[in-house]
Amino acid sequence: MEAVKPLFNEPVPDFHLPQLAYHPLDDALDEMELLGFTLCNPFDLVDDDGADCIPAVQMAQYAGKTVNMLGYLITWKPVQTIRRELMFFGTFIDAAGDWLDTVHFADSVKAFPLQGKGFYRMQGIVLEEFGVFNLDVRRLQKRGIKNRAAARAGQVYAAQKNWQQGLIKRE
Repeated sequence: MEAVKPLFNEPVPDFHLPQLAYHPLDDALDEMELLGFTLCNPFDLVDDDGADCIPAVQMAQYAGKTVNMLGYLITWKPVQTIRRELMFFGTFIDAAGDWLDTVHFADSVKAFPLQGKGFYRMQGIVLEEFGVFNLDVRRLQKRGIKNRAAARAGQVYAAQKNWQQGLIKRE
């Protein structure tokens, strides 16, 4: 039996696919958009490197001292003081996934209110009661998240922007 001959004697084209751009932040932002959370460490998204912040596990070493901490807000409980002023207790996680409990007294709440879920840079005094360490927050600043185009360019969202806007916006 004879082999089948092609009808046309054409050379096979040589295709070259372009190099596709990829950034690990793309996956994290897609996960946040589709699932509502990331499968990676959410601190990969924050626009603050936290280089001068201590982790929660080191709070015992800084008892009574003023420190900076970076945390992701999990929940908070508002309460009224005897003078009917608002204060609250907060629960955060740090970049290592350790719990960080905070106390926000009335003066701090008036000057630096919480602005919803997200990342916060906090400055305060480490308190210890009954072997449990808390941060008495004196300053609080909400931090944003990186957006796709800015992360590729090494830039980040301004801290005052709403961090959720960057999750939906595609560049």
